[in-house]
Amino acid sequence: MSKDKSIIIEESENGFIIKTFEQYESETETPVYREVTELIEDEEGMIESGRHPKSTTKRLLEIVAHWSGEEEERYRKDNLSIKFNKKGRKYEKPEKVKE
Repeated sequence: MSKDKSIIIEESENGFIIKTFEQYESETETPVYREVTELIEDEEGMIESGRHPKSTTKRLLEIVAHWSGEEEERYRKDNLSIKFNKKGRKYEKPEKVKE
């Protein structure tokens, strides 16, 4: 994988650290990359359960979508929309098959 397509996501005590690499113009033929670091902080602080707030998770997903090429367009009908509005389902462990 080339450096310009790399993304590194690290969890921190107060959010996430995202590192990407951007190519910039140089005098040489060899591509030169600059590391870009962004911190997404938990605005409300860590939830008691030890999870990050949904607003932090949403921001992380938006950044990953932008990095992968998803751009928001003003008049487009199918822009990315991240919502936490669906009821979850209970996980049922599959039964073991007897041999």
